[in-house]
Amino acid sequence: MSIQHNVIGPLSAQGVSNPYGALKNFEIIKKLGSGHFSVVFSARNRFNNAYVALKKVELSQMADAKAIDDCKREISLLQV
Repeated sequence: MSIQHNVIGPLSAQGVSNPYGALKNFEIIKKLGSGHFSVVFSARNRFNNAYVALKKVELSQMADAKAIDDCKREISLLQV
C-alpha cells in the first residue's frame, strides 16, 4: 500500500474553480481524532474517489498569540 501526501491548502465552504478547494467536493466519512484546536476527518474526494484526511483548525478558539503563530506555522509546513 502506498501513501501519498498531497496538501491542497485551505478549503472554503463555497465552491471555487479548483475542484479540491471546496468542502462540498468531499464526503466526510468519519472523525479520526481531535486536539485542542483541530479535528481530523476521513473523507472521500467526490471527483476522483481518493480518500483523504481533512484537518479543521479553529484559530478563533486560541487565546494567545503564540498558539496562533504555532498553528499558522504548522499549516504553512503542511503546504509544501
